[in-house]
Amino acid sequence: MSGNERTTSKLPPLSDEARDDIKRLTEILDALAPENAFWLIGAVDTKEASEITGVPSATLVTLRSKGGGPQFFKPTPRSVRYFRMDLYQWMLAGGLKASTSDPGLIIDLQTAIALSEARND
Repeated sequence: MSGNERTTSKLPPLSDEARDDIKRLTEILDALAPENAFWLIGAVDTKEASEITGVPSATLVTLRSKGGGPQFFKPTPRSVRYFRMDLYQWMLAGGLKASTSDPGLIIDLQTAIALSEARND
């Protein structure tokens, strides 16, 4: 895998309720973007990505090699970074799944609002 290649995974179709939640969260993120653009597009290391997603750092490392994790990039051969927006999009798309029937880590609207308010303080 080259240093700037971004990974993706195929996910099952979303329910109408999940689509509505994603639409509402996207509207919130779009509204926050002008004021918080650098925060939303900012890159974080594996430790902070773990804190944002709730997925252990070691699991994120495994997902980078096996696939199924959030998109990442390597600014240098020895460092890995994740854009915050990619982490939130990955969680909204289902996040980490234990099996194909597991709905995964879906961030809810209240959590998104709380996160945005915490960043504004």
